[in-house]
Amino acid sequence: MSKTAASVVQETRLYDPDKGETRSMRCKEEAHDYRYFPDPDLLPLEIEQAWVDDIAAAMPELPDAKKARFVSRSSACPNMMRAC
Repeated sequence: MSKTAASVVQETRLYDPDKGETRSMRCKEEAHDYRYFPDPDLLPLEIEQAWVDDIAAAMPELPDAKKARFVSRSSACPNMMRAC
């Protein structure tokens, strides 16, 4: 977006592969024109908490948790443990 542009036009654009360019298909007048709605062909997804817990237990230690563990076990100043 150009720094000199006065406003952004809210629109849906169409890509033309033959010309290698996009063009306006339709204007969006308000933000609610971008709302999402459920797809009627998709069934609801029901996930059991036990399955989520099993996945979480099988995951490796995440970076923030690993850093906190290293800092808590170290005698060094936490600021010295900061990544460069």
